[in-house]
Amino acid sequence: MHELEDASGTVHSPDFRGSRVVSMVPSVTQTLYALRAQDRLVAVTRF
Repeated sequence: MHELEDASGTVHSPDFRGSRVVSMVPSVTQTLYALRAQDRLVAVTRF
């Protein structure tokens, strides 16, 4: 699992197991790819 550090220095370990994602905004889709979570992406909108 990947660990993410936010601007305040707090480390987060997101749990993507079993999650399915529908992206409604292109920037969210880009973020999912940056987080290497594109395998969880099940649908996107055409914006």
